[in-house]
Amino acid sequence: MGEHNKAAENVQQAYLFYLKKGKKKSIGTAVYTLGVSNERLGNYAVAAEKYFEALHIFEKLPGTDRLTGNSLSAIAVIYFLQRDYTKSLDYSFKALAKQEAAKNIMGIANEYVAIVNTYNELHDSANAIRYNLQALEMEKKMVQTITLFNLIQTDHFKLLMPVIG
Repeated sequence: MGEHNKAAENVQQAYLFYLKKGKKKSIGTAVYTLGVSNERLGNYAVAAEKYFEALHIFEKLPGTDRLTGNSLSAIAVIYFLQRDYTKSLDYSFKALAKQEAAKNIMGIANEYVAIVNTYNELHDSANAIRYNLQALEMEKKMVQTITLFNLIQTDHFKLLMPVIG
């Protein structure tokens, strides 16, 4: 708990620094991180407040679909933890749309999994299966992306590049 409090204190200091500098994206990230900190402590009301604050910051900035999606997803998690599954689904679908706009494969896959978990809690097997299949498709894309990235990093591929190019 002591380390956690120190970390939260450091994030609060970063927030104040970015606030003075007017770095809105960094302010949003610091606020979001304060939400994570409070969520881990079980302070769901404060966490939700911070996630909504971060969401409002990111929504006003260009090129922040991924960050906006992360904030929406975090709000969905808070509702899930509070067993408000209808609101959780609402925010998960909003997060999914933002992650799709950002072309964030991992974010999309994670959101599908969150949606599956929520439908499971609602005992809606048909929708849980439907979105689970979509999650599996996204996970296949993630594996392909990671495999390609790893291939690019190998010396063998680097040696082939002049031949391919």
